[in-house]
Amino acid sequence: MTRSFLFLLPQWIWRRSFLWAALMVLILIGQSLLVILSIRHEEIKSQEQVEDLSSALLTHIKHEISNEVRNTQSLVWSAHDNSSWRDNAAHLLNQSQLLLQLEHRTHSLELISRLTNESLIPNAKPDPIASRLISIENACSSAKRLQKPFFSSSYFNPEFAEIGIEVIDFCIAHAMPSNQTTFTIGTVGLHQLLSKSVSIDTQKRHEISLLATDGARLARIGMQRGKSVFVGKRSLILDGSNLDLYVDSSAARPSFIPNLSIALVLGLSTALCAVILLLMRDTRERSKVETELAQSLAFRRAMENSLSTGLRARDLTGRITYANPAFCHMVGYSFEALQSHTENGADPPYWPVDRRQDYRTRQAKRHIDMGSDISSFTHLQSNVQGFETEFIRHNGEIFPVMIYESPLLDHQGHHTGWMSSIVDISQQRLMEGQTRHQQERLQSVARLVTVGEMASLLSHELNQPLAAISSYANGSLNLLHEPDEQTLPMIQDALAEVANQADRAGRIIRSVHDFVRRRDKSHELISVGQLMHAVMPLIELQARKIRTQIELHMPIPELKVRVDRILIEQVLINLARNGIQAMEQISTSDSRTLTIDIQPTSESRVQFSVQDTGAGIAPEVAAQLFKPFFTTRTEGMGMGLSLCRTVIEQHGGTLEFASVLPHKGCRFWFTLAIAPNP
Repeated sequence: MTRSFLFLLPQWIWRRSFLWAALMVLILIGQSLLVILSIRHEEIKSQEQVEDLSSALLTHIKHEISNEVRNTQSLVWSAHDNSSWRDNAAHLLNQSQLLLQLEHRTHSLELISRLTNESLIPNAKPDPIASRLISIENACSSAKRLQKPFFSSSYFNPEFAEIGIEVIDFCIAHAMPSNQTTFTIGTVGLHQLLSKSVSIDTQKRHEISLLATDGARLARIGMQRGKSVFVGKRSLILDGSNLDLYVDSSAARPSFIPNLSIALVLGLSTALCAVILLLMRDTRERSKVETELAQSLAFRRAMENSLSTGLRARDLTGRITYANPAFCHMVGYSFEALQSHTENGADPPYWPVDRRQDYRTRQAKRHIDMGSDISSFTHLQSNVQGFETEFIRHNGEIFPVMIYESPLLDHQGHHTGWMSSIVDISQQRLMEGQTRHQQERLQSVARLVTVGEMASLLSHELNQPLAAISSYANGSLNLLHEPDEQTLPMIQDALAEVANQADRAGRIIRSVHDFVRRRDKSHELISVGQLMHAVMPLIELQARKIRTQIELHMPIPELKVRVDRILIEQVLINLARNGIQAMEQISTSDSRTLTIDIQPTSESRVQFSVQDTGAGIAPEVAAQLFKPFFTTRTEGMGMGLSLCRTVIEQHGGTLEFASVLPHKGCRFWFTLAIAPNP
């Protein structure tokens, strides 16, 4: 009965009960976290205090030991004999609170004098123990070798005080006027070192100890035992001896009750604020719903009306159910006209009449492809695709558009139609055409500039066959004055040479003519051998000017590529001309070699390589080599390599370069796709 009654409760009661339960859980979690964080904060704070204290004590202890060592060094440097040493040592012991005794020993560590600090160890027995002599011997040996004070390892001396104490010795070597080395040995009590370095206030709250490297406790000071909860450990590193400073706080872990009280206060305050906010939200929520809905609709309509992109919604029958002003302006029809035209699944008025059947077929296929697997909103959003088509305006103008279409869902997730974003790309296509036209004009200008630079070479090259034709013709005329059987073969040979030279001049002129006048920009299937046959006369024309050798490696001339022939020929001529000009400064003609290598790099790619033997390319030039209008020649335009790279990238490749070796030239190369055999 009770269970059935619970199921009959209204949904808003379940929702509000869930919110209250969630609030209680959050309050409990917040209080627990606050308590834990408070305790953790206290622990970290206590540990940091101990760490800071151990660092400060270590610094103070090092300072105290350094002062005693410096004072002892001053004693050594001012003592000239044993008498002055004893006077200075007695004065030093009276002022020191750390030094237990001072010893003056010979270079063989035989005792000369020993003074004891009576204020620290009034009943000391100065007889040394055997282990101490060994430790002193090692420390003094190191002090003499390194010429600086050296410490011995710590040891327990039972002769000091009533029960003995832990001490440490340091040895200072001193060269006497008689060229003999004497040693001054100071003994420092570890307990006295802690007493002098640690304040009374620190001793009340901490236990401070000096430990050996094996963990044995050597000296301890403190009014309370440490709880081993917050500890700090630092290494006291001395020349010859290492000790550990161990600081153990007498404080236990933070108490639980104060932190809990703070946590409860903060937690209850936070919970109270949350409850107040929830109540305010609940009372204002209903009054705000209608206002927010109206604002949302107004904002969405303003946003849609301000877009330059056309928005169009259609139901499953093809009827236009929504169109924003941008789309209406784009096609030249009002929204009401579009709705009436598409009633009962009729074709939209912006479809061209001669293409409507194609558009119907395409639309049906796209709707089937996009709607066949509609299972979730995420899947629908991932199905957004774009395609290009053409619309016709109300005035009859046909223009290109890009359409992005996705399924349209209602508030229950049911597929009700299609939402489209339409972008007018007519201006974009116009700009692309203008850019393409400008690029073609720029390439044509660059080609004409190349031919202009070659004009002088062309005239020089044509002078040779014309001069030969003139010589052979004059010789033939002279032989014709007295024709006989001997002169007839000579006349025939001369006329044949005249024909060869005339053909040679014709080939040179035709090569330049074809290069300049060719206007066909379509891609054609051509072999690499035909490409090189067309450009080699122009390359050789440039090479003969400075006596450059041309080496052509083309093992498979019948390889076919589908390219824009005139542009690829222009790239090859530009690269070859740059390589030849790079070798103009070489003094010997034997060192001028331009190597053109055409090799297949795989089954689908062929590589064209042009390598010279010039001085190479400087790093600062290489960084901006392909920038338009950058050139190192006073007469250059700086467009050659930039156009070459653009042409190669349009053919699906990349133009690259590299220095071969220092002062061994530079190599440019690019690859083209090998056309499959028909």
